[in-house]
Amino acid sequence: MIGQFEKNWILIIYFYREKKMKYCEACGMPLTKTEDFAGGDENSHFCLYCVNEDGNVKNCEEIFEGGVQFFIGQIGGDRALAEKITRKNMNMQSYWQG
Repeated sequence: MIGQFEKNWILIIYFYREKKMKYCEACGMPLTKTEDFAGGDENSHFCLYCVNEDGNVKNCEEIFEGGVQFFIGQIGGDRALAEKITRKNMNMQSYWQG
């Protein structure tokens, strides 16, 4: 069963997509400022957190852990819930499709 917190995050993600706003194709982070984009390049499909210093996209485990840490900070330390939200979120991102 999906909780209210999870529903809220999913609604936020859909909001960004419906408004045709840019978001990271690997983690779903909204890309609202130049500095949010990988390398500060507004043509990038990824955020600054999902690429290595050499510009390559990080592996799934690294991005997953980054998402978990983000959501733990948002929900107050519940790792199991943060993992669940991160899985759902990453499954919705185009980078992980096929």
